[in-house]
Amino acid sequence: MDKPLPFYLSKRGLLSALIAAIFTPHAYAAATAAAAGKVDFAFGKVIATGTDGATRVLTKGAQVFSGDAIKTGSGRAQIRFIDGAYMALQPNTEFKIDKYVFDGKQDGTERSDFSLVKGSLRTISGLIGHLNKQNYEVRTPTATIGIRGTEYAANQTDHGLLVTCGRGLVAVSNDSGHLLIGTGQSAFVHTLHSPPQMTDQRAALVQQLEARQVQQAVQQQSEQQPVMENVAAAGEQRTASGASAALPGGTYAVAWGYGHGSTAGIAMQSGANASFNSDGAVTAFSGTSGSADFSSAQLAESPEWGWDSVIGWGRWSGPVNGTAAGAGTNYGEGEGFAYVVGIPSTIASLNLGSGAIVEYGMLGATSPVTTSGGSSSLGTFEGTAEVQFNAIPTMALNATVETSAANYNLGNIGAMNLHFNGGSATFTTGGTVTGASSTSATVNINGFFAGSGGERLGIAYEINAGSSQTTGAAAFTKSPSPP
Repeated sequence: MDKPLPFYLSKRGLLSALIAAIFTPHAYAAATAAAAGKVDFAFGKVIATGTDGATRVLTKGAQVFSGDAIKTGSGRAQIRFIDGAYMALQPNTEFKIDKYVFDGKQDGTERSDFSLVKGSLRTISGLIGHLNKQNYEVRTPTATIGIRGTEYAANQTDHGLLVTCGRGLVAVSNDSGHLLIGTGQSAFVHTLHSPPQMTDQRAALVQQLEARQVQQAVQQQSEQQPVMENVAAAGEQRTASGASAALPGGTYAVAWGYGHGSTAGIAMQSGANASFNSDGAVTAFSGTSGSADFSSAQLAESPEWGWDSVIGWGRWSGPVNGTAAGAGTNYGEGEGFAYVVGIPSTIASLNLGSGAIVEYGMLGATSPVTTSGGSSSLGTFEGTAEVQFNAIPTMALNATVETSAANYNLGNIGAMNLHFNGGSATFTTGGTVTGASSTSATVNINGFFAGSGGERLGIAYEINAGSSQTTGAAAFTKSPSPP
């Protein structure tokens, strides 16, 4: 009988064996599979689920793969794909990389198929789809988006799909119809069985921080021509030279909430003067109700601040100087001075007495600050609003506020009468709510409508449960009406 020959592993074989023995199946797949792209930045807890069902938290520099399902929750992320495309995912978004194939050249084998299950995104296309446009698509529950250009934003809700083209051409289609929209145009699709239609509404906004980063990336992508010299989120205001601009000039309505230690409250003033930094955040305001100066304070990271051409919101910590309620305080990291600001609508433009019911989707919100027993902590705010424009308008705030003290469903309050202040569309309202811990609390709200005909809605709120108080601010935009 022949003597068995010894089996020797080469160094490469030994390394492969060690990897196979040590790594879990998911980790091994992640280590060997080609990445579709990587995360340029992420705020909050953004979760990816791989094809094997394993989940992982996406942080800056993390890789994403074909087959990944991504949920942003209250966070947000921007992904750079290997073909040069950028995808900015907004809070409360579910997005899937269905199939992504790219080996560095456009030979017909490249492919990028995505799904936007719900939520909002903004994207700048890469090489995939530029030559073979049929090789790129984003599927949603109501329609499929194809590219014939460079940049667009999309928002999928229970009410339908809204797409705004930033530059070039975008195709929106389903079994009931096909629509091609150009730069600055928008399309709305109510259901899978209704055709796409043109609309004056704009898709949900991407924060200016992301817009600047995307702009830089696009400029680096093209050395031959400025593909998107003034790329910006849909509705973002810019000067003629392309520089960032703050909200339109005039006098503003400002509503704010503050929480520090055991002290919390809300306040509001209209006819205020305000100044803004290059990011569009309020740096100071003043009026008959006092002043606030944030020049020595720190602005919370996105998504707790943002702005468009009509409304802005944010939360400051650190020293807030001035004489307004809540000013003259040094706010810690778990505390803050939250605001929402805009030029208020006129009451006449709201068409009061019509009985019209208008739904508002959330543009953004600050983290609620809960003060209890001398300490403070941050929570989360998510929701929508519904306003009925009766002679005395009512608002139903279908929002959840999760705090360290209790979880509140503000939808339990029911319709609240809005009491207008003077000739501008600023209001106060409130009610009683019961939290998940059966703790009853009073809710006080200061707010205003902004834009022509109340296009935006801003509120500052205070939930007072006796032993704890929770304050914050939120901004909403009109949801598109079904065709």
